[in-house]
Amino acid sequence: MRSRRVKLGVAGAFALFVLSAAAISCNNATAPTKPAPHVPPLIKYMLTVPSTVHPDSSATVTVRPIGSDLPEMTYAYSTSGGTITGTTYAGYDSIVTWVAPSAPGNYTVTCQVTDIYNLVSPDTSVTIKVQ
Repeated sequence: MRSRRVKLGVAGAFALFVLSAAAISCNNATAPTKPAPHVPPLIKYMLTVPSTVHPDSSATVTVRPIGSDLPEMTYAYSTSGGTITGTTYAGYDSIVTWVAPSAPGNYTVTCQVTDIYNLVSPDTSVTIKVQ
């Protein structure tokens, strides 16, 4: 068997180098990483305006969650007194109206947020004073 020598020149040598580098990088490809596990959403903030009201008046409670699937969040509210009415949304915020009871005192409004994976945030609460 006879061997042959081929002159590549500068352009040919560069092309051979590029092809060799591409073949090496394909052989050294890393395996895909595992997707990150889902974590429960969190409530970034919960605030009330005003924080002190008169009996039978109302306050606005705003909740802003943190999570990867914000548009799909559901909100669950509870209160130690008074009632929660009407939920509206402004961007990612959930806004409800809390109507105070007739009796003076301190009342809490609590919220939990659930994402599309049924993961639930810890309870977050605000205190509203009725006087």
